[in-house]
Amino acid sequence: MRKIFLGLILVVLFAAIGTVTAVKYPGPAAFNGLNHQGQASQLYLYEKDPSDWTIVEGGAWGKMTYSDDKFVFNGHGIEAGTDYTLVRYAEDWPNVVVLGDGTSSEDGAVHIMGEMSDGGQKVWLVLSSDVQDGKLVGWHPSEYLFEYNLIEDTSYIKYEGNGIYSYTHLAKDNQAKPVNPGKPVKSAACYKLMRAEWYVSFDYAVNANYPDITPEDTLSVIQPAFYEWDFHTGFSLVNGVISAPDAVWGNYDGVNLLTFGDYSQDGVIAVTKTWYTRAGQILDFDIMFDTDFAWATNGSGDKMDLQNIATHEIGHGIGLLDVYQNECSEVTMYGYGSYGETKKQTIEQPDITGLQKLYGV
Repeated sequence: MRKIFLGLILVVLFAAIGTVTAVKYPGPAAFNGLNHQGQASQLYLYEKDPSDWTIVEGGAWGKMTYSDDKFVFNGHGIEAGTDYTLVRYAEDWPNVVVLGDGTSSEDGAVHIMGEMSDGGQKVWLVLSSDVQDGKLVGWHPSEYLFEYNLIEDTSYIKYEGNGIYSYTHLAKDNQAKPVNPGKPVKSAACYKLMRAEWYVSFDYAVNANYPDITPEDTLSVIQPAFYEWDFHTGFSLVNGVISAPDAVWGNYDGVNLLTFGDYSQDGVIAVTKTWYTRAGQILDFDIMFDTDFAWATNGSGDKMDLQNIATHEIGHGIGLLDVYQNECSEVTMYGYGSYGETKKQTIEQPDITGLQKLYGV
């Protein structure tokens, strides 16, 4: 792939066990949020070395801005005068979903836009000659661009009928958002809003079904996780805990359920699903703590701390999204967690600012 050096640049918690470092390549690559009220997300694609799939420093790259119904992609530094196709890949070789096509200009840039189609979480820019009838018939990875992170699949944002939408927040990768070397680094706000909120106070139910933690100990950490948020706004968010023995995670049933379960995707510490109206009124949320991880209530260094993760996930249930900037790593809504971490139990000023923008001081 000919290089042209430019000198510039889609609701779960990430499992970041060990140190997470920024990758200093053009463009940020973390999921920036996606909902049905006009917010767009950005996905960055890079030229990669097929021998080890590392990003080629100074290589070709592109940015895709997308919502649940449309996208725009701009690529840079690719081979001039060449036909390219943007595809989604869902681990079903050789099948792909074609998003659009374009021919690169003399300076190695390509512009593709169109309707967002359902498909896999991976997005690639490939040679059009390698795609035929929705299948990859050739494979020239040194000429392609590959996603840095995974797309926030729009299937996780669904219309449930009767004017109600659901948003599922879950982990996508385990890398921090890289620094953008082509622009001045701005001071991060360190909070992000879902554009939906509770209009009334709510109850919640807890299914204390983790065998190594008693029901009493489970409640003893879940309750303060809720009241940590409630304490910092004049709006009365939380009524209290209720009994709902028949409630099931992932059902829109008016029960805000917290439970343990075996989530199907690897690397997910916990997952929150939130239901809301187009007008932005939250109606229900469910939280699942993934039993692929060990859990405790005492900050044990080899287990996930339940209160720590619950406080973060409750933030999603009341309308806040993850932040990924390294300078935001101390806030509760920072999108990575690790064994023994307890700092998310207490919300920080950026979390409070986001909360109070939704619910007042």
